[in-house]
Amino acid sequence: MTDTDLPAEVKRGWVKLAVGTASTWRTRRWLLWVWLAPVVAACGSGGTGAPGDSLFEHDGGASLDVAEGVAVSAGPFQDTDLRSIIYMNPEGEEVTGIIAYPPEGPTEVGVLVIPGLPESAAQNLEPLALLACAGATGLAIDPPYVREGRMADPLTFDLTDRDEHIQFVVEARRAIDVLEEASATRFGVTAVSWGVSIGATLSGLEDRIDAAALMIGHGGLVERFLPEGEAVGPFANVPEEQREIWVEAMEPLDAARYVGKSSANILFQNGRTDPFVSPESAERLHAAAPSTTDVIWYDVGHDVTPEMIADHFNWLGDQLGLDQSRVGGCVTQMPSS
Repeated sequence: MTDTDLPAEVKRGWVKLAVGTASTWRTRRWLLWVWLAPVVAACGSGGTGAPGDSLFEHDGGASLDVAEGVAVSAGPFQDTDLRSIIYMNPEGEEVTGIIAYPPEGPTEVGVLVIPGLPESAAQNLEPLALLACAGATGLAIDPPYVREGRMADPLTFDLTDRDEHIQFVVEARRAIDVLEEASATRFGVTAVSWGVSIGATLSGLEDRIDAAALMIGHGGLVERFLPEGEAVGPFANVPEEQREIWVEAMEPLDAARYVGKSSANILFQNGRTDPFVSPESAERLHAAAPSTTDVIWYDVGHDVTPEMIADHFNWLGDQLGLDQSRVGGCVTQMPSS
């Protein structure tokens, strides 16, 4: 996948890194999936077709071994405190990210910021700093493809995508643990584009999440690269047999299979002319969410406008009990582009 296959707002700040060839283990695992895919597909968990929460299980009592590092620039929000952070995933591997504290230090409100594709935590400094300015502790973590040095090729269209999707959701659950350890008792999620599929899934798995604000997203990668059954973008260049196996592996991870279980208040924001997330695709995810979900449509494409940012953070702040006048003041400090 190249940067020409992705919308301009997703490419911004993208650092291209060298990418190695697929490992022998990945090849063996792929061949194993060829044999096992029909079996796994037949082992769904009832009417929703979801594979069950067990895929995303994590031990909430396991040690996080959190370590904070050097301070990071907060842009226009100079009174906030942004730092690099590391904690451990269930396999004992480092999860890297950025944590943002309000001027008064950690508070009872913690918000997880989920990057878009292909983004890193460091490309989400502005929303992190805005949250800290507004009185919340913000945390963004690097998706697995960042730590594997694949910013230029975040998707492989083989089983790596499935494994890393599951890994990232579990690591996001651990991120809620990190926020909890930092004294948060009320939790929110904010996500854009691809991150929406992670955020919607997470909100269906984690009853600790109180509010999830989700912009210009869809239910998952199958919706993105196989709309109406037709392969698009780089997926069109993948051999047909490999496409079929990839779809079988990824469909059970679609966020629509999980978001309906959410106890959180949810906001969806979508564009009526989005070339990457059609209204029909967005509405399928909306329809799967609880009936109390809020939906706002905008006359935009795959863009995030100042109006959308204001609606997003004002809604999230209200849901999480932040001072609305403080939230509004911080929103006005966000750069317009």
